[in-house]
Amino acid sequence: MTRTGFALSMLALVSAAAWAYHVNYETAEALKRVDALEREIAAERERIRVLDVEWALLNDPARLRRLVVANRDALMLMPITSEHFKEVAEIPYPPKPPLTARVLPAGEVQLAGGLPGGAE
Repeated sequence: MTRTGFALSMLALVSAAAWAYHVNYETAEALKRVDALEREIAAERERIRVLDVEWALLNDPARLRRLVVANRDALMLMPITSEHFKEVAEIPYPPKPPLTARVLPAGEVQLAGGLPGGAE
């Protein structure tokens, strides 16, 4: 029984060592993937910062004003002034259609009108 117990103990030790070795390499691979993803995220964040700066430069009011002046005739553009803005109450909206109802054979009421397309 001693030899069998010793053999089983050695087998259990070798199995535990193999499992620990396997887990160690899986962990190392996972850490490499995490590092690669963190580098990729950092690169993407840097690209986003560059794009934000480019967007700010492209939307610079002075630059846009120069473009409007340079292309006014070709594109028929005109500068925006405060006269181009109105209060919401000044916008002429079409009147809403009247709300009508009809009684269905089952005694239910169906409403019509309101929003365009029959939506309520």
